[in-house]
Amino acid sequence: SVGGQSIGKITTLEGQASITRADGTTVSVESGLGVFQNDIVETNEGGTIGIVFVDDTSFVLGESGRIVIDELIYSPSENEGSMAFSVVQGVFSFVSGEIAKTGSSSMVVKTPVATIGVRGTKVAGKAAAEGEVNTITLLPDQGGAVGEISVRNSEGFRVLNQPFQTTSLDSAFNAPSFPQVIPESAVQNLYGTSVIDLVSTQAATGPQIGADSNEDSANRSDERSEDDSEVQDEGLEEEGEGSEEASEEEEELEEEELEEEELEEE
Repeated sequence: SVGGQSIGKITTLEGQASITRADGTTVSVESGLGVFQNDIVETNEGGTIGIVFVDDTSFVLGESGRIVIDELIYSPSENEGSMAFSVVQGVFSFVSGEIAKTGSSSMVVKTPVATIGVRGTKVAGKAAAEGEVNTITLLPDQGGAVGEISVRNSEGFRVLNQPFQTTSLDSAFNAPSFPQVIPESAVQNLYGTSVIDLVSTQAATGPQIGADSNEDSANRSDERSEDDSEVQDEGLEEEGEGSEEASEEEEELEEEELEEEELEEE
């Protein structure tokens, strides 16, 4: 059985999807079903699933997709939290909620080849296995505002802060490509319209889960993982502190080097 309170719920379902709980049981998905830490969510061919989490993060996974909800800790009263997902495969899109506003390393989305650090924004992406192309695109929100994300792996990182800026990579051992602004039509070709439209609709609907009823889950939705979550949270904070200090200088140096390389190529 699953302990603790849910950290989100299924708000939209098209086609078929399933959730494997932390104890190994698999359940069929229906709208309104609760989502818990360590759940593995999978969609079938033709399936799409939408989830709204307790901090109002809206997440949509397209067909033949797979996501692991590694961690979600949120305390509305203290305005603190951390969130980590791993998108193993499939097209995805999300609009970040309250947790991303609490710190630059508070919300992390991983694909098999890169880690996305989210600073409050709307994103679309396609996750795939090592050796296959993964793409990540920064999108404007409903009001036209644009946030910022970092895309990094062991070989390098990129910062995306312009509408429709896109980076791609096919290996955890290759740095993400230099961000390029692509036409909106190209975004639709990459990710389709249904996933992006759906996440926009979910986000526009506003809060769908009462924060007060999830205050206990904010402190720890799943008591079994409390110690692990503290360790993960500390790791994210330490990573954030180290990378934040160096990131601006590294970005400037990297941009200069890339500009020089482009000039030489021309």
